[in-house]
Amino acid sequence: MTRVEANLSSNIKSGVVHLRSLTGLRFVAAFVVFYSHLQYFLFPEVRQLVLGGPAVAFFFVLSGFILTYVYDGRLTLKKVPKFLFTRWARLWPLLFVCTSISLIFLYERPGANPDGTNSVPSLLAQFLMLHSWLPIGFWFVDFNSVSWSISTELFFYLFFPLLLLGRRKFFVWKLLLVFAMALGYLVWMQNLVSANSAPLWLNEVAAVIAFPIMRLPEFGVGMATCMLMRRFNAPFAADRAPHLSRFLVDSLWELGAIALLISAWAATMYSGLLNYLYVSEDFGRLYSTWLRVSGGIFIYPFLIYVFASRRGFLGQLLASRLGVWLGEISFAFYLIHQIVIVQLNYQTLNDFQYATLSFLIALFSASLLHVIIEIPCRNALLAVFQRQNDWLGKLTDGVKRVAASSIGMSMVLALVLMIGYLWLRPVADVNRVECAEIIYNTPANLKTVMFAKEAILLGVQSERVDRGVRIRMAWLRDRAWSRKRFLHVCDQNGKILGQGKMQQDLFSRQYPNQQFVDDIILPKRLVGNADYVALGFWSEELDCAKVLSDAAEMNGCRIKIVDLKTLPEVKSP
Repeated sequence: MTRVEANLSSNIKSGVVHLRSLTGLRFVAAFVVFYSHLQYFLFPEVRQLVLGGPAVAFFFVLSGFILTYVYDGRLTLKKVPKFLFTRWARLWPLLFVCTSISLIFLYERPGANPDGTNSVPSLLAQFLMLHSWLPIGFWFVDFNSVSWSISTELFFYLFFPLLLLGRRKFFVWKLLLVFAMALGYLVWMQNLVSANSAPLWLNEVAAVIAFPIMRLPEFGVGMATCMLMRRFNAPFAADRAPHLSRFLVDSLWELGAIALLISAWAATMYSGLLNYLYVSEDFGRLYSTWLRVSGGIFIYPFLIYVFASRRGFLGQLLASRLGVWLGEISFAFYLIHQIVIVQLNYQTLNDFQYATLSFLIALFSASLLHVIIEIPCRNALLAVFQRQNDWLGKLTDGVKRVAASSIGMSMVLALVLMIGYLWLRPVADVNRVECAEIIYNTPANLKTVMFAKEAILLGVQSERVDRGVRIRMAWLRDRAWSRKRFLHVCDQNGKILGQGKMQQDLFSRQYPNQQFVDDIILPKRLVGNADYVALGFWSEELDCAKVLSDAAEMNGCRIKIVDLKTLPEVKSP
């Protein structure tokens, strides 16, 4: 996910037509990722509406297309070092700033979690933009989790000269080799998982979703799309359709491309075949995961072709000044949006306030980051690389532009007012530091576990006390909550030995989307011979609530939250 390679004037000088509609299309994809993360807190019951993964795959295809469109025939072996430095200079400053913001506002203390997440080596890998290259634990989603795709993008840039340079007829063989590498890696990884021989440090999800070799085919398909369009002299639309009939035809092409994309996505997400393949021991879960995330690789080229070569109603809307501006800030919007969503989750906001403020704060923050950080830092780094002396002026240029612009100052004022409004509003009943403490000390597999239409379990902390076992759970209640919680105390065979007593009226005293703590104690007599404690939601009318994750017990309706055998005994004073 990066900006279009150059502004309009530099593109004209180099003979490249600025594809304004593709610039606007980038913000649409960024907004889809935003909504995908927002619904995680706003609509837990429809979390299965997976949109973020396919949207990121579209970015990878589009990135390959744009880079090829700009550099094909212009990149030489001598220019490769400057190309690579230029690409790094576009990515790193904003990634560094947004990761630093996540450390400040999300209380992500490096090395504070006993389960190994958010570690110091993980933070170092993120600052070096290497965290998606190393499928270790949850490194790829530590701190500012969306930045894994930037790390993967950096890998693409390193491969781009290898794929582009050389005789054109060799590109087909290079692309086939890329697909062969990805397929071979996927087969190898699935065999490791199926045989239970994968090392403990390996995160199989990261190995499929974030590992660059697995996503390189998407980038390569984007490159091939641009080459094919040039090979067959497909037009690149820069202006409006010349007459009404062409405008109507182009609009139908655009609507058809959107309809095809939605149909393909629905078939991928809700296919009974893929659901079967996901649990099939013969096929394998990793194959199905890759198809769901990257299956659009065969649809996105057509979408890009239509919006690059046609100029119907949607194309003109995306190519408008507003559409291009939104596309230009989409990189900053992508990197900052999840920090805003998570931070606002602490506030007692209703659904409309939460969604609206999340979008506006992310949008205004992205605009300022784009002008103050992204562009000036890129220009300053390039000035240093080219041994120019005006790098300091370029670094401060963004601040000057905002200070001299009425629109820029209005955005600063609006952002300050919104943050001030949130600062003065009440937060959750329990001090949010207590909730944060529980979350940070929770194993990764128990963070943000969603019970359909009931609540999100944000974290669990347990310890032995004199009276038995104390369990503290950080919750986020859903607006549709209706079932009662239950705690099953079980032996190693799954036999229920008893149930913990819970404050069933606790949830009724909380607002939706409000964080709070459920603090209970299981007496010694109940946990003396038990092995673990399991949690779920149940009502006589609705039965058990489904867990929207990989919970395996009770048909996905109950999760194990405490392994009693691993809890240390209470130390004598």
